[in-house]
Amino acid sequence: MQKFQEQRLLQQNSIELSYGKLGGNKNIVEIDETNLHSKKYGIEKRTPDDWVLGGVDLSTGRVFVKRVVNRTGKVLVPLLQASVDQNSVVYSDEWKNYSQLKDYFTQNYTVCQKTQFVK
Repeated sequence: MQKFQEQRLLQQNSIELSYGKLGGNKNIVEIDETNLHSKKYGIEKRTPDDWVLGGVDLSTGRVFVKRVVNRTGKVLVPLLQASVDQNSVVYSDEWKNYSQLKDYFTQNYTVCQKTQFVK
């Protein structure tokens, strides 16, 4: 089990260090966060601390994935600034902590998941 955790940490770090900033030149970068959890024997085990923030540059296909301690604006905005070029167009959902992104990037558009989510 220890070896698996070491390998997972190594892979996580290599993902986080693989690329420089995404976007730039008004490229579109889509971002979102998710909670990772698992089911075993049909029982869901929530792990509230396993939040991941990710993004993809639609022009290049490059991605970033970062584990986050919580989803506050104080945590997410600096991570996004470190991962996404300020001259990018950022698409996010309407979650309240993303509302301040317009102050840090060229443009910020939101997607209403209730009406624009594809099933």
